[in-house]
Amino acid sequence: MYRKIQLQINEIIKKDIQIEKAKSQITDSREIIGICPHCKRNVYESEKSYYCDGFKDKENTCNFTIWKENKFFTDKGKKLTKTMVKNLLKKGYIDVKGFKSKDKNKEYDARVKLKNTGKYINFILEFNNSNNQKKY
Repeated sequence: MYRKIQLQINEIIKKDIQIEKAKSQITDSREIIGICPHCKRNVYESEKSYYCDGFKDKENTCNFTIWKENKFFTDKGKKLTKTMVKNLLKKGYIDVKGFKSKDKNKEYDARVKLKNTGKYINFILEFNNSNNQKKY
């Protein structure tokens, strides 16, 4: 009887180890997009956003997210790409060519800076020809 119980326990432990190995392989297969400006953990890509790995931390939750269909960019005729997000996270800014004006009649180039306000991420437009900043 004791031997049978010991064999069952060993089988359960083997299965648990296999499950943990599979979980770690899934986690390791995600591409790190950059480092979160809020909490310094990794940022990953999902179907709809770029998000901080800290969202699942129950004690120190981090809500950092940049949505792929970000209104700041779509209103200006641009699609936010993975490369753009990588550079925003690495350098804190990106230079974008060909933004469209609200009436879509004119194009302009601008530097987009990432502004970390704590809970939310904002973007600031900077233009070469002036020191004026426009926050969105």
